[in-house]
Amino acid sequence: MIKSRSRLSASPALFPVVLVVIVISAPAPAVEQLADGTELALSAQKNGNERNKPQATMPSASATKKMPAVETLLAALKYADEAVRLSAVRALGSLDDKRAVAPLLDILEDPSPSLRAAAAEALGKLGQGEAVEPLVAMLADEQLEPREAAAEALGLLGDEFAVQPLVAALQDSYETVRAAAARALGYIGDKDALPSLQTATRDDFPEVRVAAVRALGDMGDSQAKPTLRAALADSEWQVRLSATESLAKLGDPAAGRALVAAINHRDVAVRLAAAHALGQTPLSQAVEALVAALKDDHWSVRSAAAWALGLSADKHAVMPLISALKDAHPRVRRSAAAAWAFGMLGDRRAVEPLIAALADSFRPVRLFAARALGEFGDERAVSALLEATRDGDDEVRKAAADALKKLERGR
Repeated sequence: MIKSRSRLSASPALFPVVLVVIVISAPAPAVEQLADGTELALSAQKNGNERNKPQATMPSASATKKMPAVETLLAALKYADEAVRLSAVRALGSLDDKRAVAPLLDILEDPSPSLRAAAAEALGKLGQGEAVEPLVAMLADEQLEPREAAAEALGLLGDEFAVQPLVAALQDSYETVRAAAARALGYIGDKDALPSLQTATRDDFPEVRVAAVRALGDMGDSQAKPTLRAALADSEWQVRLSATESLAKLGDPAAGRALVAAINHRDVAVRLAAAHALGQTPLSQAVEALVAALKDDHWSVRSAAAWALGLSADKHAVMPLISALKDAHPRVRRSAAAAWAFGMLGDRRAVEPLIAALADSFRPVRLFAARALGEFGDERAVSALLEATRDGDDEVRKAAADALKKLERGR
């Protein structure tokens, strides 16, 4: 029977390098503070009239001050409080230190599913090959969370040894595991997984279908084109859009037609996603569709279109992007100014409009306009940039001063 479980899309937070301080005077949360990368305050948790105490092997606060960060975190793995150990595991995953590998491998056997999952995630980030076989074994874990984490970690490790176990995981009873397996197979890129991923594009759950069609695009095999074209008719727009993006990676003209259709969809979320996708594709229809999107009713679509056009380096984007500097919504003007600052157009017809943008009421517009004028190196901007060095915002003043330095060096 296929089972479903909702989950958060955000990844668990990565904790910085920490020192461990034991606090037993108040029933505060287990992970009380993570400040400036220097302190992790721990507290025992109240259990009736008793409080859990640190194990005897846990170093004192004074001792930890003399210990390197990795050793401190390794010692924290022995603490009685699961929340503390969980924080330490996640922090170890953010440090590129091989000394963490063996202890993390041991935690793959921990009774806590959350700790096993966190250890799998950390091992994936550390990128050590000795973790592959234990993580493959974890794909058969009795709990959902470790199986899902193992699949994601194997994708990060990219070892072909994991391909067939991940293909088998595409049949897992939970859709989040199947989706994680599909993503992992896309990262690994082994063509042996192609037939199974094609089948996964017809999974009952949209999350799995999205992962599968994206994986097919990542693999870059033209044999996937018929399957991806079929996914353009999927009942869920997220699947259709993902299929379009994958087809664009494969250079299929069907992608352009689908994205142009999506940019005119009645749902603003679809139009926004299509604008972002068009900005990442080399398709000939992209610029025309993005120019049209600058007139969308919703500011977010216009903003995405402006940024995408800045990356296009297409001469047909110049005048529309100049016009976008006067859009009614400040965030659209910000995207247009940023497109001139970081984009590929470099057309000097934008200089005067960017000079005018230095007086915009929205600080980010002034900031990006100053940066853009520094890239242009046009003498017409000197007077306005000098004025901008007296702007009320520190960043704008600095950007204007930096732009003037670039102008001076270019003389």
